[in-house]
Amino acid sequence: MPRQRGDVSQAKAPSADSGAFARAIMRIGADASANSSANSPEFAEIAVGSIGSRLAQALLDLPSPAPAALLASIASAPPAIFITLSKHPLGSHVIQSALSAGGPSKSAEERAAVGAMVTALQGHVASLARHRYPNLLRLTSSYSHALDLLRGPRASH
Repeated sequence: MPRQRGDVSQAKAPSADSGAFARAIMRIGADASANSSANSPEFAEIAVGSIGSRLAQALLDLPSPAPAALLASIASAPPAIFITLSKHPLGSHVIQSALSAGGPSKSAEERAAVGAMVTALQGHVASLARHRYPNLLRLTSSYSHALDLLRGPRASH
């Protein structure tokens, strides 16, 4: 069956795209002069627009397999970029949605991508929780939730 216009279910990002696909989506609507809260040297290497952030979040909320390419791209971002996105006032919402996207109903590929993100955040959770943007508390909560999902059901004592 031919792919219908607007069908993202078979969109593929290169497996090792270093986050380029995800950053291209998040860049939509980015205007450094209008985004004063993110206009600092800390965020110089990334551009995240409000529209792109919301689009990425919406894509991550779609049922499998639609978010697989975006999850894989986010997970393949270099650790420095991933942590910077986690601190970004708009990018952190995308990372939070990505961490929440690895539930039991997701594909093994999607759960593996979330596992890679959890690994990238290890050692940074405390510093992210203390960062100046309040949505990072929700990010660290999403990290904990993703970690619990990846561990699987616990045996009762």
